[in-house]
Amino acid sequence: MTPTKDRIILRKAPERISEGGIVLPKDEGDDGTGEAVVVCAGPDATVKPGDKVLHSSWQIQSFRHEGEDLFVVNECDLLAVIDE
Repeated sequence: MTPTKDRIILRKAPERISEGGIVLPKDEGDDGTGEAVVVCAGPDATVKPGDKVLHSSWQIQSFRHEGEDLFVVNECDLLAVIDE
């Protein structure tokens, strides 16, 4: 699958596990933001697959592809790329 222009396909960021073994879920924030991982990006996008990003939950469209829940968003609607 290849998105058009600057559109980006996202997957919800995986849960993190603390040093003590506690699962830290990646729920959306109270402010309507969420973390996700770039699955693929259109030819005009500057982010690349594997990048972690912060997005606004109000600017995404969800869909299901091959049994997986994914999201599509325009790159201009991303809030940040998360450095690790």
